[in-house]
Amino acid sequence: MRVACLQLSPVHGDIAASQARADELLASLSTSEAVDLLVLPELAFSGYTFKDREEVLPLAEVAGGGGPVATWCRNTASRFFCAVCCGYIELASDGKLFNSQLVVGRDGAVLGHHRKKHLFATDETWSEEGEAWNPVLIAGRRAFLGICMDINPYRFEAPFEAYEWATAAVNAQAEILCFSSAWCDRSPMDPPSYIPPPVNAEKTRAYWASRLLPLVVGQRHVHFIAADRVGREGSTTFCGSSCVMRLGGGDVEVVVALGATEQGVLVAEL
Repeated sequence: MRVACLQLSPVHGDIAASQARADELLASLSTSEAVDLLVLPELAFSGYTFKDREEVLPLAEVAGGGGPVATWCRNTASRFFCAVCCGYIELASDGKLFNSQLVVGRDGAVLGHHRKKHLFATDETWSEEGEAWNPVLIAGRRAFLGICMDINPYRFEAPFEAYEWATAAVNAQAEILCFSSAWCDRSPMDPPSYIPPPVNAEKTRAYWASRLLPLVVGQRHVHFIAADRVGREGSTTFCGSSCVMRLGGGDVEVVVALGATEQGVLVAEL
């Protein structure tokens, strides 16, 4: 199985401009270089920081409908003959908003969907909590979806050793983990005066690996596919560090990775 991750800096509030930027980056991925799965970051085309529901609502769309994100995913799946996993703002039938992932197959059919379960403080200005993590079948592999804060302890209040997302992935017998992220350089506990150090991609990936310990110590080998964004929004810097890591048997192997600042596409053979 061949997978690709897209690391980009979206244009905040402008889905069309962000998609055009994504298309330019994907031009480096030849249609003759077959991949089975393309993973994009959290809220890949909308930007991430919003002050309230009213600011988010014009960028939201129904899951798997005819909105611009779902349409782009279907067109890209057809272009590269692969499944596409992408973060976006979901408008539910009851009017609630969710920070979600959509997965479409090569034929454009919806294969899976996930609503972010562990919300970061920034999400809480507009998003509802998701209810569960469920496995999805992608290209014959049992996949597990997750969005950024999902890898962390719930509200940073649960015990670090609970490893909620990783434990759920073990119980689901996941083979691949599709992680869409907008990892940033600050936490809700930081005071307003805090000036974060420069982003270190190796430290970011090491932290992710530390949150996947139940998979690392397991005997089955699992691949963690992380598509993270870069760029800045206001005082927030996003950490990039997209990667594919192979976990299991007590080992962590970084198969391929990008740095903390560049936009680009990485490809890995699992």
